Amino acid sequence: MLSRIISGRGAGLNLCLVSNKENLRPTTGRVKEAFFDIIQFFIHGSVFLDAFAGTGQIGIEAASRGAEHVVFIEKSKTSIKIIENNIEKYKKSNLLNVNVLKHGTSKNDHKPVKFEVMHSNVFDLLLELKRKPNIIFADPPFDSCLALKFLDRFSEIICKNGVLVLETSSKNKLPNELNGLFLKKVYRYGNVSLNLYLKI
Repeated sequence: MLSRIISGRGAGLNLCLVSNKENLRPTTGRVKEAFFDIIQFFIHGSVFLDAFAGTGQIGIEAASRGAEHVVFIEKSKTSIKIIENNIEKYKKSNLLNVNVLKHGTSKNDHKPVKFEVMHSNVFDLLLELKRKPNIIFADPPFDSCLALKFLDRFSEIICKNGVLVLETSSKNKLPNELNGLFLKKVYRYGNVSLNLYLKI
């Protein structure tokens, strides 16, 4: 399966998603485009966190559209390999010079965009993020209570006036306010919802 970068400096580049054997649920093209329409005025120069990153398509799209530093957090070893391969495809497109940081390294060459790949459980890394994100996108498994747990924990590390968007099942009901995060709007697309929170 492939996914195409929709807009920005990498527009048109095909990224690998996942084989049918993998138990993943990539964000659909329709929902991805809607998400970036929602955050378009926040993304330029941002620190963007792609949590439960899967294949990394959301974070790479963010880089294409002007994010300065993109962090991927993913616990699946198979998915980490796909993320790294997609970053390499993006680099080889010759559209950007980027520096790929593996978690735990200290490279710092001040290039325009940095990709940081973290192979870990999302909740183990709160104190290890090098910079607070301005934008967080999270797509936790639908059949779990991870969305609420994520809101509670990651409200601590997002920048003031930052944006946090949770992709959930439309059946999920999330709180209107939690630890300084305020639910601005819920966007529904069939059985999927994008829950937009602002950090005050």
